Formats: sequence, structure tokens, C-alpha cells
Amino acid sequence: MIRPDDPFASAEAFRTGRFVEAPNLDPARLADPRLALGVNFPYTVASVPLDGRCRRFGVLTVVWVPPRTAPVPQDEGQWLSDTGAQLGAVLQDLTDHGVPPQAGPMPVLVPVFRPPPADTGETGRTGSRLPQLPGARALTYMYQVHKLAAALSRAVTVTDVVETVQQRVAVAFGADAFVLGYESGGRLWLAGHSGLSRETVRQLHGSGLSVDTPAGRVLRTGEPLYADSREELTSACREAVGDGMEACAWVPLTADGRPVAACALEFRRPRRFGSEDRAVLAMMAGLLGLALERARLGEQQRALARSLQHRLLPPAHSPVPQVTTTARYLPASNTAELGGDWYDVIELPQGQVGLVIGDVEGHSVESTVIMGQLRSAVRAYACEGHTSATVLERSSRLLEALDTGLMATCCFVRLDTATGTAEIASAGHPPPLLHCPGGDTVVVELPTNVPLGIPNPESYRAVEVTLSAGTLLMLYTDGLTERSGPDPVSGAHALFASLSPGPADQPDGLADQLLSRIQGFGPRHDDAAVLLARYEGVHGDRSPRVSHHRVHRHDLGAVRGARRFVRDNLEAWGLGSVSDVFQLITSEVVTNALIHADSDVELHLRGYADHARLDVRDSGSTPPVPSSITQRDEDANSRAEHGRGLVIVESLVSQWGTFPSGSGKTVWFELSADTNPAA
Repeated sequence: MIRPDDPFASAEAFRTGRFVEAPNLDPARLADPRLALGVNFPYTVASVPLDGRCRRFGVLTVVWVPPRTAPVPQDEGQWLSDTGAQLGAVLQDLTDHGVPPQAGPMPVLVPVFRPPPADTGETGRTGSRLPQLPGARALTYMYQVHKLAAALSRAVTVTDVVETVQQRVAVAFGADAFVLGYESGGRLWLAGHSGLSRETVRQLHGSGLSVDTPAGRVLRTGEPLYADSREELTSACREAVGDGMEACAWVPLTADGRPVAACALEFRRPRRFGSEDRAVLAMMAGLLGLALERARLGEQQRALARSLQHRLLPPAHSPVPQVTTTARYLPASNTAELGGDWYDVIELPQGQVGLVIGDVEGHSVESTVIMGQLRSAVRAYACEGHTSATVLERSSRLLEALDTGLMATCCFVRLDTATGTAEIASAGHPPPLLHCPGGDTVVVELPTNVPLGIPNPESYRAVEVTLSAGTLLMLYTDGLTERSGPDPVSGAHALFASLSPGPADQPDGLADQLLSRIQGFGPRHDDAAVLLARYEGVHGDRSPRVSHHRVHRHDLGAVRGARRFVRDNLEAWGLGSVSDVFQLITSEVVTNALIHADSDVELHLRGYADHARLDVRDSGSTPPVPSSITQRDEDANSRAEHGRGLVIVESLVSQWGTFPSGSGKTVWFELSADTNPAA
């Protein structure tokens, strides 16, 4: 869309009412999204206003490809001006008769011919109407082919391809409905559709290609199917699709010489598909087949990358009662979602906890594999009882011996939960932040140590700080603050301080706030990880109690064991008053996890003086959403059949939520000790 004040010929002609020519368009401006055509090759334009008696309706713009080497001759310029005046008169006549002109959904291009000879100059343009220009439709189609190719070159996901089909194919042909589906396992799977009934979509999605449907026939034979009327379609195939459709075109989309998908355009009126239509659809199908296969392959690679990344990330639950932890990981926006950022929470002997944050350089499979090796090495050295500095020193020598050419940064914290003493060492990593109970956020001053994998003749050094009860510790990678400037420490300090965490704030809620903030900054070029840990301190009987339980994958009978686990612990901790309600909620959440996630389910139960909290972790990535039952929308109820139990959970708990955790998600809920079970 061009604004009237834009520096283009069309805008100037609209502003001034004069003939305007741009003989040589500057190539540097070709990529400007405000250009009317958005093409990526040089051309020359000329524009004339469309003036009626009472108003200016717009402009007529003529394009020459390749660009002209000389100005537009006077006779051609005069012919364009006369043509613009005739168009303006036509538009004014329509307006006077109550039919105001409106822009269509897509631009229409028509060819411009030289003016007729003087002896027949006005013969071909008798009356106030413009003549029928031959080839206008073909040029319009070729414009759509060009725009389709340009849009598909930018399409990254299958959704991008589907949207492009709707805008550049379905709209261009005036279709009332379209279908885009791909073949997999001998069946048709819909990638996208529009204008079809739900019943038709159900019949198509997952249908076998051996069935005599248009999709099956096209994908089996590799030949397009055109039906100018419903009678032709039903005679060609025993089963037709699309209620109320009178004509359709099914074309195969090929890649590597074989049909891999099919695209259908359907019409609610009879429509003849001439040779021109079929040729253009064949050209579009060739572009679509390659684009769809490329997008599907890209999505499969990204899914594999996400799976690899998440499998290497551990759960962020603290194994000891005195520390509450949570973590978040965000991949970069412009990569294959592979990265080298990681975090870890390690249970150490004698009531100690190891907190780790690290970052391997690069965004590749190698970076992710090295990240997994380093995470295992740091965990192993920490469990052997080494100091923080020694853990990093040994990990550095290991990375150097692997000879990968990559380096990594890492920060390791060994926290003694009995005393609150935290021994912290950093290998070129940004220092952690401490939010003290008094409200101050401070940066831990650390000795300068080189990153892991770099030869270092000097030993790594560490510092000790003492944490008071309620202190919140934040470990992070520099991707968290890449949009805040070159100094990640200052950016992280400002970001963390802006949250203003209070004594009652849980790390989960603060981590969600951090993610919301950085996602609002726009695309990120680096992945980011953050690990939050609150030191609860030791307060005798007031300190929280912790218990863990694991339910094996798909073992629905183990839900009874989960209820028993909750009941026994709550009664032992003096929280038996909420046991019945807690068991009901546990049964619902654990059952959901077993049904919808193909993984084991981990339960982490914490008992406090006045409430209890349960975290249920699985490998599913889709967050649960409560869905209420309605009496008016039967279809909505069928789609919401898996979310109704959460309505019960939401009505019983004090608070609940969900967050991504390692290779999946965690659903948590809390119940106050004063909750009335009868309620």
C-alpha cells in the first residue's frame, strides 16, 4: 500500500493531478515494502490521475520491464492521460448511479499497447468505455505467479505455505474453498484448508489414497483433475468433496518427479477451466510442491532440534527442601532452535545443592552435543565433592581434550543449605544476581577466569557469599539481555530489578515474568537460559518437607499409587485436613499427564506450615487449558473434551499454573491448610 505522501510516481500523480514518470527506478529502493508491485527487478513507471467530475478516484500506473532507456514519447504520454480521463469518467458515472468503486482483493494488471494510428485513432475507443484489451487475464495470472514465487521464497513453515496458497492461488482464481494436503503413509493429511464444512474436513483428513476420491486419484496417478460441473466430478470419482460445490480443480504437487501433495480449488458455481487456467495452475503447482516439501523438512528438522535440546535439559526442581528452583530456556528466533545454553540443579552430599548455568558457543548440532557432554562432566565432578573452582577447571581440561574448537562459559554455585554459604566460580560467564530480602538487587563480584576449553596456566578461583533466608539467586546466559546493550550484567540487573520480587513471590512466577519481558523485545539472535533459586533457610519445623514419586509411562493403574503417595505424606506432615481434596486434584492432573504425554511422570510434593504444593512434570509441550461445558455449542464441547477436569482443579486449588520444564512442562498447584474439603 502506498501513502499519498510517499516518494513514488503513483503517489505524486495522486497528489498533483499531473502525469508523472520515473524513468529509472533506483535499484536500492526495489526492496521497499511500500512499492506498489513489490517486484525485485528494475522497471520504469509512469502514472496519471483518474479524475472524475467531483473527485480524484486514484491513479493509473504503467510499468515497463525492462526499464525504458528514454522518456515516454509525447504521443504515448498523451494516450495514457486520455485513458486516465476515460477511466475517471467511467468511475464518476458509476458513482452517480449509486455504485461507488471499491478496490478488489488483489491488483489487476492489463497490457498497454501503443496508441492506434491517427486515421483510426478514435475508432477503437468509441464511446466512453475502454476497449477490451486482449491478454489482460493472462498477464494478471502471470502477476500472481510472480507474487506466488516471491512469497514462497520467504515461506519457512507449512503455515506460511498455506497462507500463500490462500492469498496467491485461491483468491487469484476466485475460489470459494481450497484444500492443501500432503501424502504420508498412504494417506492424505491436510496442511490447510478454507471454505469447507467440518464434515468434509473430517472425511478428507487421514483418508486413504486407495479410496476413489479426487485427492486419491490425483496422488495415485500424478494427473490433475478438472471438473467444470458437479456432474463431471461425480462421474470421474465415486466420492466427491465439498458440500454445495459445483466445480473444482485438483492438481498434484510434485517434488523429485513424484506427487507428494495435492491442492484443490473449489467453486460454488460451474466454471470452465480453459487451457490458460490449466497452464497457470501447473506452473503454480510446480512452485508449491517444492516449497511445501522444503517447509515440511524444515519443520521436521526443527522438531528434531527441539527434541534433542529438551532431552539434554534436566528438570529444574531442587532435590532439597531448603531451596526452591525453577528454570526457563528460550531458543533463538532465527536459528534451527539449537543452541548451547544449559542449566542444571544437582543434589550433592551433606545437604548441599549445585546450581549450574552454561553456554557453549554457536548454534549447531555440535554445540548442542558439546553442551550435553559438559553438563554430564560438571555434574560428575560436582558429585565427586570437588570445589566450585575445581569443577570448572576439570571441565575446561575435558573440553580442551575433546579438541572441538569450541569454547564455553559456565557459572557453578555450591550451596550449603545448612549455613546458607554459597561458593561461586565463573568461567568467563556473567556473574549471578542476588535479590536480598531487604529489596536490594546486587551483582556478585567474581574473580576473572577464562572460559572453558581455553588453555590456562592459572588455577580457577571462587568466592564465598552467605545467603540469608529468602534470598533469590538468578543465574542467566547473555542471550537473556541481548537487546539491552553490550553489557549483559547491567541489562540483567535492570531486568531483574524491574520485576521487584517480594518475599511471597515464587521463582516460577518470576521466571514467567522474565520470559514475557524478553519475548516482548522481539526476535532474538541468541538462545537464552535462566535459573532462579530461592534459599528458604532453616527454620526448624517451619522448613518445607519434600518428597518425590515417579509414575511409569502409560501406567494408569499407578494413579492410585500417586494418591497414596500424597495422602501418606500429607498426614505425616500434619496436613491431613486437605488430603481428600489434594488426592482428587492429584488424580486429575496425573491422569492428564499420562494420557497426553508419552513419558514417565514425576511428582514433587512440598509441605509447608500452612499449605502444600505439588509439581507434576511430563514431556508434553502443550500446556493444559481449562474448557468449560456449554449447552449451546456441541462442536465446541467435542473439541474441549480434554480440558474439563481442569475446571474442577481450578475451582478447588488456592492457585495453580504451568511452565515449560526441561524436556516438557510442569503443572503445579497449591492448597492452603485452611481449605474446606466440603467446598
